Amino acid sequence: MVSTIESTVKNNLCINCGLCKTVCKFDAIKMTRNEYGEINPVIDYEKCKNCGQCLKACPMDKPKLEAIAQDLSKMENPHRHGLEDSKYYLAWDKNDEQRLKCCSGGAVTKIASYLFSQGKIDGMIHSERLWGHKGDLHYGARLSTTLEEIKEHVSSSYQPIDFSEVLSKLEKGKTYFMTGTPCVIRGIKNLLQSNKDFKDIKIITCALICSHNTNSKFVDFLTETNKLSDNEPWQVDMRAKDNTMSDANNFKNYVYTKDGKTLMNKNRFKSGWTKFWRFYYFAMNSCLYCPDFWGVDADISVKDAWGKWAGEDAKGQSILVIRNNEILNDFFNSGLEYEELDWETMKDHQKATPVYKQSNAIYKFTQKPYSKKNRKSRFFRYYINSKCSKFLYKHVGATITYYLMKIINTLTYVLEVI
Repeated sequence: MVSTIESTVKNNLCINCGLCKTVCKFDAIKMTRNEYGEINPVIDYEKCKNCGQCLKACPMDKPKLEAIAQDLSKMENPHRHGLEDSKYYLAWDKNDEQRLKCCSGGAVTKIASYLFSQGKIDGMIHSERLWGHKGDLHYGARLSTTLEEIKEHVSSSYQPIDFSEVLSKLEKGKTYFMTGTPCVIRGIKNLLQSNKDFKDIKIITCALICSHNTNSKFVDFLTETNKLSDNEPWQVDMRAKDNTMSDANNFKNYVYTKDGKTLMNKNRFKSGWTKFWRFYYFAMNSCLYCPDFWGVDADISVKDAWGKWAGEDAKGQSILVIRNNEILNDFFNSGLEYEELDWETMKDHQKATPVYKQSNAIYKFTQKPYSKKNRKSRFFRYYINSKCSKFLYKHVGATITYYLMKIINTLTYVLEVI
């Protein structure tokens, strides 16, 4: 029987989520970092019984992604898929101190805190920043089981997360609130519906609407190109905010040590972060093929309020897409400030990214990366930038990679316009 290794890892589509390890009853799967710092499953074939549960749990199996892309290609406006039959809100935490800790408006933390205080959830599954050095993982999975932990461990992670250890700790008969990228949430929803070990566990899902994710080397490359010290353990807050910001667009990259020493606190446009991110340096290959921007399977999807809203409130606001009526009532009662948004505002909101991810998804599977359609959509540029940045950084280091990637990005741009 085909395993997740043959169908997902060998196609370079693994998102490092650990769901395959979670469902393996024979302890045959270990999550191990590969040469580029990405966490992939490795199967012990002496223990493996070829039951196929790992592949069934995997949200990034190539045939599954192709099926989604095919369905999208038949829709009139595929970039809007995930917005239908939903309610939309601009929301923010009234507590400015707490909101500054969060990457956008603090809406997710506020909702989770309300659900916990009302006894509606027993914990929150999310990411957290880790202490480490260059070459270490900078983010990991966490199960917060107190209100203080939920409020304190807010994080915007720029690295795929292995949730296998946390998921193994969940208890039957309990309810949890979980945040994750749309691909992870898709896998979690499938797990709850199809795996009998999770039938008595309830998870309220919140998708973090995203264009793509990067591997752990993105952070290393950023710190090296900014010449940061690596002599003592540090953490990185990629979305730091403070009262000096002119608007929400100008968030900062903040790197600090355990004793509170600041190694970097730099505007994201000046650190190189924005350029590296927008041109898909160190992007996960799986993200290039992911056909879900809006997190269609989640009870709630959330994103930053960019555009006109970012200039109106420097502390940040959140846009929520709510698909669950029970959660909608909890949202109203959570104490958030909010404004309802209408369909006309949302239907083409941030149109370029959902068009790239959803409307153009079919071409990524049916045509070569260098085809005209994939060049015009930027897929080819992102595909090359992702692969080259990882390979070069591993073999020639940060400085040479920095300059070579400038040349490569220019060449792929030329191919877009010819």
